[in-house]
Amino acid sequence: MIENIAHQWRQPLSTISTLASGVCLNLEVANDNKENNISQLRQIVETTQVLSKTIDDFRDFYNVDTMDENFNILNSIQKSLETVQTDLSINDINIISNIDSRLYIYGLKNEFTQCLKKDIYLLIYMKKTIIYI
Repeated sequence: MIENIAHQWRQPLSTISTLASGVCLNLEVANDNKENNISQLRQIVETTQVLSKTIDDFRDFYNVDTMDENFNILNSIQKSLETVQTDLSINDINIISNIDSRLYIYGLKNEFTQCLKKDIYLLIYMKKTIIYI
């Protein structure tokens, strides 16, 4: 489990570092692109929120009250993609999906979402430019 947490934190931390370095460099060379700096700072905030949510998700993973449930696959995939959107943008990765919004699955929704995020980060690390879902 610790390995999963570390894996899901490594890429966002790398993203934060890259964005912060970019803002710092822009300020050092007096690059007056204020909009770009603000955009990168917002991405840092979004990424830290993802990290916080990841901790909550893993805490809930051990919650004995977690129950199997019917859940919409498309909604879970969209939730996973939202949390990695900054990394997808930075790495110029496109998502192509063709999923029937009427599909439901019975299981552990949070665990399903965590597995998807882990797989997406693996594909980002492998430098895939297009991910088909």
